[in-house]
Amino acid sequence: MRTRIQQTPYVFDGTVTRVERDKLTIQVSTISKARFTKYRLVGIKSNLMSKYINKTAGRYLFFTQPLNKNNWFHGDLP
Repeated sequence: MRTRIQQTPYVFDGTVTRVERDKLTIQVSTISKARFTKYRLVGIKSNLMSKYINKTAGRYLFFTQPLNKNNWFHGDLP
């Protein structure tokens, strides 16, 4: 786990507050390697959404990085 944290640009844990087709909005609880308190992850693989994250209120540990211009996150949402 330590290696994964060191190699991933953004690591945080938080509660999912909104689920849309390929988007999640997360209220950050613990920041390890992140700059904001609220994130929206966009361009999430559909198998992840259907198997693991398909409703709000779940708390997860996120390892995120930009894959391309369509798979990105936005910090500190209104």
